[in-house]
Formats: sequence, C-alpha cells, structure tokens
Amino acid sequence: MNHNVSKITDGAMMTAIVGVFLLIDRLTGGFLSGSVMFVLPLPMVFFGVKYGWKDSFMVAFAMTVIAFILSSPAGAVTMLAEAMIGMVFGCGIKNGTETKKLYIETIMAAVLVDVLTMIVFGAFFGYDMAEEARELKTAFSSAFDQAGVSADSAMIDNMLKAVIPASVIFTGIMEGAVTILLSRMLLKRLRIAVPKSTPFLLYMPPKWTGYVGIFGFVVLTFLLNKPLENEALNTGLEALGVMAMMYLGFYGAICVMILMRKYLHAGRFAMVIGALLSVFMGGWVVPLLGYFYITTDLHQRLLKGGSNASENQ
Repeated sequence: MNHNVSKITDGAMMTAIVGVFLLIDRLTGGFLSGSVMFVLPLPMVFFGVKYGWKDSFMVAFAMTVIAFILSSPAGAVTMLAEAMIGMVFGCGIKNGTETKKLYIETIMAAVLVDVLTMIVFGAFFGYDMAEEARELKTAFSSAFDQAGVSADSAMIDNMLKAVIPASVIFTGIMEGAVTILLSRMLLKRLRIAVPKSTPFLLYMPPKWTGYVGIFGFVVLTFLLNKPLENEALNTGLEALGVMAMMYLGFYGAICVMILMRKYLHAGRFAMVIGALLSVFMGGWVVPLLGYFYITTDLHQRLLKGGSNASENQ
C-alpha cells in the first residue's frame, strides 16, 4: 500500500477508535473515562511508532476535535493530554531513543501533563483543590470519629493539602509506567520491534535518590508534628515529603516481593498481594526498607544465589 494512503488510513483508524471509546463513555455516563482512561495514549503510541512526530500532531489534533464533539471541552483537554503521552513514547521508539531515557521522558511527560491538566481544569472548568481538600478532611474526620480516634484537625488539613498535589504527580508517574507497560504489550502483539528493557526487579536506582528520599521523609514527619508558619512553604515541603515517602515505599514493596520470591518461593500474584499489603499495613517500616534497599547492597545479596527474579517479569 502507498505510504501516504497507509498513513491516512492508520490515522483515521486510530481517530475512529478514540471516537468509539468516547461515544461508549458518553452512553455509560463516564464509566470508561473513570476506569480505563489509561488506554487512551495507546492509539498515538501505535501511530507515533510508525510515522513519527510530524504526522502524529495532525492525528492528535483530530482526536482532540472528536473529543470536543463527543465529550466536552474538559474531555478534549484530557484527550490532548493523553495523546501527548502516547506520542512521547511512540515517537521516541521511532527515533531510536535509548530505553532508559525514553522511559524517563515518558514518565516525566505524564507527570507534566497531569499537573498542567489540573491547572487548566482549575482555571477554566471550576476544579478547586482547596474545596477538594476540605471535602476529604470532612470524610477523614468522620472516619476517625466513628473509629473513636482523636485526630488533630490542623494536622489533617496540612496533610491533605500536601497529599492532593503529590497524588497528582504520583498519578502521572503511574500513568507513564502503565503506558509503557501496555504499549510494549501492544507493540509485541502487533509484531513491531520494541527496545529491550531491564526487568524492574533487577533495576537499581542511583543511591543518592535514597538519601534524598529519606531526607524528604524525615522532613515530612517533622512538619506533620510542627508545621511552619508559612503555609505555602509548609504545603510544598509536605508534598515533596509525601512523594519521597511514596518513592521509598515503592522500592520497599519491591524488596518485599524479592524476599517473598527468595524465601517463600511465591508466584507473581502472591508477590503483588504481599507488596500491596506491606504498603498499606507496614507503616513507616516499608519506606525505611526501601531506603536500605536503595543505599546498601541488600539488593545484590537478595538476588544472589539464584533468585531468578527476571522470571517473574
């Protein structure tokens, strides 16, 4: 098939897929956008891998217009954001970007897009982060009252103000990771060459990130007990502290998975369940475990002796 004809056909097909997704989402009252929005970058991943940046912009614009027609202005903004994430990953593969750099760029793009989307929603579509914090505070206070637990109102308020922006950034990180995972699965099924990657259980981040993470975690603990007088600075530092805690907690959960694999011979499902339980029930122990996992030789010692962690990827 002629290259230009193939390009037009693929672009129309990807736009149609997005259109069907949005139409079904509209008919189901937003069910798809609330549950599987992370699949929206995939059409642009496929198109970007085949045709690169220049042609991808036109298809992304067409998808945004379709979203505006079938959804809403807010839906169009979301569609454009998801398309940009897909373009970064797909066009990066097309251009031969080094794997680790490509993954970092995709995750950073997802974080940036999520933050900008929140700002746009706040400026034009009535999203109020302060109001959301107040609603969450009310819900948490009610839960604590029902459980008979006393909680400092000011501490909850400060914590929520930090958690909301941190959760937006964390959501961006997770969305970028999910985009990478699903895109690799899709491209392999379509027999499109994808760069090899290191299994995440074998990947080790730089040690300095562990030191930065534990510093942020300590700062968060201090601020929760003695908030600063400058509310904006206090909220910003707490948000960074929450991100540091999430970062250490993530690698603490990975450490739990390797421990379960090495000593309990657990399978994939059991490892995932164990990691999730450790995150939700382990308290400060899991971030601390993540700190030692990153900054010491614990990783190498756990994998030594045939842990075969790579078999679980």
